[in-house]
Amino acid sequence: MYRCSGYKNAARRWIRHQSRALNDIATHAAETVRVAVGSNESIELNIYSPSASSSTASAAPAVLIFLPRGPFLHNPAHETAALAILRARLPHIIVKINYRLSKDRNYPTPIHDTLAGYDWIVKNLLLKRSISRPGRPDRVGHVAVCGELIGGGLATMLALTECRIGQLGVLSAAINNPIVDWPNIGLAHPKKPSESTNTAEMTTASEDQLIRLRQQLFKKPEQFFDPFASPTLFFRSAGLPIPAAASEAPLDDLEHLAYLEREEYYQQNIDANVTDASQALSPSERPLRRASKRYPSAALGLRLPSFYISAGKGSIFNGPSAELSQQLGRSHLRQAASFNFGCKILTDEELDQLSDDTEQKVSEEVKKKVRFRLYDGIGLWDDTDSGADRVHAAAHWLMAQLK
Repeated sequence: MYRCSGYKNAARRWIRHQSRALNDIATHAAETVRVAVGSNESIELNIYSPSASSSTASAAPAVLIFLPRGPFLHNPAHETAALAILRARLPHIIVKINYRLSKDRNYPTPIHDTLAGYDWIVKNLLLKRSISRPGRPDRVGHVAVCGELIGGGLATMLALTECRIGQLGVLSAAINNPIVDWPNIGLAHPKKPSESTNTAEMTTASEDQLIRLRQQLFKKPEQFFDPFASPTLFFRSAGLPIPAAASEAPLDDLEHLAYLEREEYYQQNIDANVTDASQALSPSERPLRRASKRYPSAALGLRLPSFYISAGKGSIFNGPSAELSQQLGRSHLRQAASFNFGCKILTDEELDQLSDDTEQKVSEEVKKKVRFRLYDGIGLWDDTDSGADRVHAAAHWLMAQLK
């Protein structure tokens, strides 16, 4: 306990007295390259070499990909502070992918940009083996990814899809308050007794802002039902019908909120096994149940990376982050049992039939693969002392993963 407390106090003093030095670390020694996306477009990557304070390095080259927040709660000072701490703590190259996202550059543009940036990083910043062998990656090194909010959602997408067995892929992902479930934004988030009034008001304001932003960032409703935009949907269905097309959509924010309230009401009826409201609807109008998916399937040939997931207790992303950690844990449990005991990826029913000793052994491995942490308040990676502590914790976890 003493060591933990001393570490936190030292971190706060360091941030308070060395803010100017940190800004220098984050802004200096960055090389900018342009990477082609598609046939005639491009994005910028900012490449940061390890800072002078880094004294150790991993045996294999490693790269950390940093994905900014995007247009939601955008704050350059917060981004600078987070990058500074990551550079000071990690003896690895850090690359910021400046993906494009606005009402004029909406989804799936940031997905394509992130994947293009990742491909460039693997081909240009990791060493190529002199001798190629079947079943072995052509490149040598480790890749990790981090981000929060929209950047956290893109980091999750990248980690869940670029992890093919026998190929170099994402080894670990550190995400904070990730936006991983666009369809369910705006549904029930009642104020908890432990929440302050200010926190509840901030949560409501952020949610309303995000609903309006969603209308700008997605041309069609079905686009935010895409698992690449909402990675939670790799593991389950949305549990909601895709909203009407633009010509049939609500005319203003009040009508849109009313629509969400209706969906919430019907979903609560289902959860409480109340069928009267559903029976009064036609089959096409009845609310849908969330159906689990076994991701990844054996046919995909993926091995999920390790995840560090954090969120604020007062954040609207608290619940989705907790659910994501549970879904990841379940998938890791299936894969760990399969790899350890030489069988196919297990179904949920087969997992339930594991012996107590086997389940305990596998569960211990899973705990190392998925870590979920809650912080007081909104829990952003910002330029406050507590925000610095949160970034330090993520950097500490990433350092252990990239050894």
